[in-house]
Amino acid sequence: MTSRRSTKKRELQKDEDIKESHLQLDSKKSISRQQTNKTQSNLAGFFGITINKSAKFHGEAKHSDFPDSKVNIWHWNINGLSAVINKGMLQKFMEEAKPDIVCFNEIKTDLDKISSAKLHQSLPEGYEQYWNCSKTKKGYAGTGIVTRIKPISVEFDIGIDKHDDEGRVITAEFKDFTLVSVYVPNSGDDLRRLDYRTQEWDKDFFDYLDKIRTEKQKPLILTGDLNVARNELDIFDVKGKEKVACYTPQERASFQTFIDKGYVDTFRHLYPEKREYTYFSARTNAKASNKGWRIDYFMLHKDDLDMVVDNRIHKDFNGSDHVPIELEIDLTKKNKSQSNISKAKSEKLEENNKSKKKETKKSHSKSQIKQSKNDDESEDNKDEEDENNNPLDETKFVHKADQDKSSQEAEIEVQVKSQRIQQRAKKATKFSYPMQKKRTNGSSKLEIDSINDNEDDEDQIAVGPAMKSTPYNKSEALTLNTGKEQARRFKQLVEVEVEKRMMQLMANVGQTRSTTNLAELGQQRARISHEVFTEFSLKRALEIKNKEELNKQPQWDDEYKKYDDEY
Repeated sequence: MTSRRSTKKRELQKDEDIKESHLQLDSKKSISRQQTNKTQSNLAGFFGITINKSAKFHGEAKHSDFPDSKVNIWHWNINGLSAVINKGMLQKFMEEAKPDIVCFNEIKTDLDKISSAKLHQSLPEGYEQYWNCSKTKKGYAGTGIVTRIKPISVEFDIGIDKHDDEGRVITAEFKDFTLVSVYVPNSGDDLRRLDYRTQEWDKDFFDYLDKIRTEKQKPLILTGDLNVARNELDIFDVKGKEKVACYTPQERASFQTFIDKGYVDTFRHLYPEKREYTYFSARTNAKASNKGWRIDYFMLHKDDLDMVVDNRIHKDFNGSDHVPIELEIDLTKKNKSQSNISKAKSEKLEENNKSKKKETKKSHSKSQIKQSKNDDESEDNKDEEDENNNPLDETKFVHKADQDKSSQEAEIEVQVKSQRIQQRAKKATKFSYPMQKKRTNGSSKLEIDSINDNEDDEDQIAVGPAMKSTPYNKSEALTLNTGKEQARRFKQLVEVEVEKRMMQLMANVGQTRSTTNLAELGQQRARISHEVFTEFSLKRALEIKNKEELNKQPQWDDEYKKYDDEY
């Protein structure tokens, strides 16, 4: 009995010891977990890392401004951030290159890996870090900027939802320039994203760059894997490549539209005939045989090229299927670039203002022309009414606006207009108007016109040179002293009417003498001259016939019939 109790007591004691050990173990694990979290927190604090869903991580930059006028900016598509860290290639690159700023493409990572201490231990102290990860797919695309010069501001993506899910753009504004790091979408092995890339992404991204450059008023530096080889110098062999992503006609044409905006490929600008590549397929060990593509770029606007010192491709760095590229710039030459940007912006604004003024003026002119046409139509209707009442009244050739003025002003203006009309008529036409003379007792008389003579010429309104404008009087005889004078006046009346109708015709079609074809102008004038001559002749004949019926002294029937048949 005693032995059983002793055994049971030992078992209970053993159970208690086991429970206590479990409690101690749990306590140790809890302490260890707390210590680990504290350690990670300390590391994050040491590297200045702030973990958040927007993928913005801020370290402590070594410099608030550029310590030297010469700045080196690097770009490297690392094809996986974790891979280059595990291989030790990132550490080697940072130690040897010592970049002022480095832009990474295709980081293929997520927030959890970004927040780990291992990543930050791989980067030297004094660099500020910005990472933009894909938001919809882990381990895909993504960009980063690591800089030892503190930026003024940093923006992620381009503000368009359909383009902003894959973390492809980071824009960092510095004191002397704006840097844009981009990883352009690849069209894919089967070109499934070709339309999206060329028709949507490229257009929106290029517009974004123009907007940033204009808003910031600073030189803009674009760098990244642009996934396009511009021409045959940028690819080891172009045969059969036109249906391969990065060299399709659509991609190259779209890239050319960006270049047409004034942006320059700095490597090709410095080395027009040089063949060097930035991408080598890992499947075929293409780097060893130098069979590559140049699809990584530094692009600047043509106005900012003075800043560029050199653009180098570094094939001695390994760890990715891409190699790093470097741009060296001189900040002492940026002032000229900034003035060019300001000048370009002011010129653009001035052009916009001019175009707006032209449009306003054009619309105003159209309204004036329309009003003028309406006025001319109303005046023509009034002239026709006056013509029916008094077909040969010379006052109908005076514009209504002239009649509204004082008599002195009207005289001066009409004289000037008449002289111009006659000069134009003499140059434009040599249309001759036939005259039929009737001889009586050896004297020559031409019974055509119905305008009275007046010996005092100084007080008359000169519709043509030496032309009298005495009002028509039906009661006076229809004869002149000489047929020559009668013919001259008739011709002048016809020329004035022809010129008036020509001006109305050109106004109706919106043309001037300087914009009208001369041959066409001559044909129109000949046609109108014939119409006016026929019209005046018929009206004159009708008037004479009416007078003959009133006077019952028919004198012109046979002669006018002969005259009309002949001409």
